[in-house]
Amino acid sequence: MTSQLEHERPAAQERTCDKHGPYTAKHFYGRTWAGCPTCQRVAGEAWEAREAEKKQLEADRVAAHRLQRNLRLSGIKTRFQPATFENFLSTLPAQREILTACRKYAETFDPSAGGGLWLIGPVGVGKTHLGCAIVNYVVRQHLMGGCIHGVHEIVAMLRARWGVKGAAWGSDGIDTEAELLEHLASVPLLVVDEVGGTRGSDDELKNLFTIIDARYCENLPTVLMSNLQPAAIKAAVGDRSYDRLREAARMLVLDWPSHRGAAQC
Repeated sequence: MTSQLEHERPAAQERTCDKHGPYTAKHFYGRTWAGCPTCQRVAGEAWEAREAEKKQLEADRVAAHRLQRNLRLSGIKTRFQPATFENFLSTLPAQREILTACRKYAETFDPSAGGGLWLIGPVGVGKTHLGCAIVNYVVRQHLMGGCIHGVHEIVAMLRARWGVKGAAWGSDGIDTEAELLEHLASVPLLVVDEVGGTRGSDDELKNLFTIIDARYCENLPTVLMSNLQPAAIKAAVGDRSYDRLREAARMLVLDWPSHRGAAQC
């Protein structure tokens, strides 16, 4: 039952905050009065700022962890980890044209655009450097997954996982053959190097087609690099893989002399 004192107590009264001066305090119940509204607002803003900072720190931690995982899975070898568009040797007009095309592809990378690039040219002209630069950009600037592997390397990685059933420490969850196929089939960008360098077995070509076909069906872009001419690539990877790789892809021909022994490989 409400006491007579409650009825007699005013609904509001003027009070003074030591920090913010006069304010109108509202009566809640019993002996409870609202405090300084400015103090409450400042305290609320401070709490929101702390919460936002905590969320940002957690987001930064997650992003850093994702970046490190993507870098571990990028397939970029030690020699090419520093590879960027800025340190690609481009003294010839043709080199600058190819460099511009690769840079634009990386800068405007769309993981749902399908297609991709073909970098065709003899050994030593910088295909691997450009491929690694594209992957580096996608991983570091777009914060997306991207990897570069030679065909023979993909085959070796699959062979190493034949019959594997359990998880391996430090493997980033890609332990079995099926998990590796799923990773290569779903990573936002896959760069396949040395296409046609070796002739795989029927099973190996089947696995390669599984990856390419899955990416094709999901409209995921694939970059292909080879020393061979397109007709020879078709013979090496098979008609079905070739047709899927070629559709909507832009071919770039690197036809200058080898840089081996110069500033870049």
